[in-house]
This record gives sequence, structure tokens and C-alpha cells, in this order.
Amino acid sequence: AQRDRVIAALLRSDLDGEEAQSAFANHGRRADDELLAASAKTAEATAESVRLRAQNRVLLSQLRQMTVMSARAEEVANALFEERAELLKWAATPEASGPSTAAASPGPAEGDAEEPAPEESRTSHDDDGSEPADRPH
Repeated sequence: AQRDRVIAALLRSDLDGEEAQSAFANHGRRADDELLAASAKTAEATAESVRLRAQNRVLLSQLRQMTVMSARAEEVANALFEERAELLKWAATPEASGPSTAAASPGPAEGDAEEPAPEESRTSHDDDGSEPADRPH
């Protein structure tokens, strides 16, 4: 469309043939230069797009790895929390304080429920009929 406008302007002008040809050639060179510049910018933009997509893939991969590691860290933290709770519960039992302290420690206060030790929870009596508290540990 621009080329047609240039041709029409040249035809309307009072330039002689050589001047018109020179003006048209100059216009063609400018158009070619603009086209080359636009092509170069397009190539740069394409290269930048490719670079950014590659960087995006790397970042997404790292994000996936971090998400997996975060989930694993949460699992480990939960397991440690549960282990700590079990250790605190065990530390409160007479077995945790050893045989001499267990014998000297008073029984549970009135209203406190004594939690049975793991071996006591399996059976409440030995073959001889004695209570679990009567058995040696």
C-alpha cells in the first residue's frame, strides 16, 4: 500500500524520469532496511522467548523438587512430633524412672488414671494369677 502511494506521488510530481527512479529506489532501500530491522527484532524476540521458556522449564522443575522436599520435610516433622509425644508419655511412666525410683514413687493421685505399660495392656494376669504390678520388670 505504501509502495502504491509512493508511485502515485511520483507520477503527480514534476520530477523527471531519473529523479523519480532515484526516489523510488531510495524508498525501496528504506523499506528493505526497515524490513531487515524488523526481522532482526523478531529474531531477537524469538531467541529471548526460547531462552525464557528454557528458564521456565528449569524453574518449574526446581519448584516440583522443592514441593516434594517440603512434603517430605513435613512428614519427617510430623513423625518427629509423634515420636516426641510418645517419648514424653513413656517418660511419665514408672518404667522410665527405673526400678528403684518406680518402687519409691507414689501411685497415681486420686482421679488420675494410670496408663498401662505395653506389656500390661496385653494381659492383666500372669499364669499364676498375680497382678501386673506384682511382676518384676
